[in-house]
Amino acid sequence: MQAEPDPALMLPNRRVVGQRLAERLGHLRGEHPVVLAIPRGGVPVGAELARLLDGEFDTIVSLELRLPEDPRRVLGAVAEFGGQSMSPSRVDSATHSLSEIDVELQRLDHEIARRSRLYRADRSFPDLEGRSVVVVADAVTEPWTPRAAIRGVWSRLPRRVLFATGVAPRVALIDIRHDVEEAVALRQPEYVTHPADWYRDLSPLTDDDVRAFFSSLAPSLAH
Repeated sequence: MQAEPDPALMLPNRRVVGQRLAERLGHLRGEHPVVLAIPRGGVPVGAELARLLDGEFDTIVSLELRLPEDPRRVLGAVAEFGGQSMSPSRVDSATHSLSEIDVELQRLDHEIARRSRLYRADRSFPDLEGRSVVVVADAVTEPWTPRAAIRGVWSRLPRRVLFATGVAPRVALIDIRHDVEEAVALRQPEYVTHPADWYRDLSPLTDDDVRAFFSSLAPSLAH
């Protein structure tokens, strides 16, 4: 069970988290890195990080795999560009057949494509080949969603991939580090059950919020 965080350790909001992560990742300035936010909550964090690092900004859609009959149990995640991260133990212990899992994976593929079109509109996805890429989330409870996103990013042939977030459980961060050169979390508690407990303001975001956010960005960020 997650202990109540010390109020002094609570993060103010997503924008401030982006600023603090930029301080931790200052060595990327001058590289014009690509910052890819996992929607929806990662978008304000990533936009601020990209602005301060003079980077390019976009999203990388990654969705948890849950079966409709057992929606609280996360089996893994899938992302754009074929990224996938599964919990072998949870998949093996699932009471549902592999064909049912395949049906849900196909549904997620369609949903990823829909969200990608929605968020990106008429923008083309950045060219990642040979570049430094930072995958960003506002908070992590388990490693599957960021790892799926990171693996999708690797398929685009970047030079290196990093991960940054406001808060992540220590064990999840250890797992994520297997897939990246560097993983940064401002807070690393033992558990993160409710991410909002670690923020003073973690207001829910909608798809329309994400679209509006990109519409408001400077052209240099939204390429």
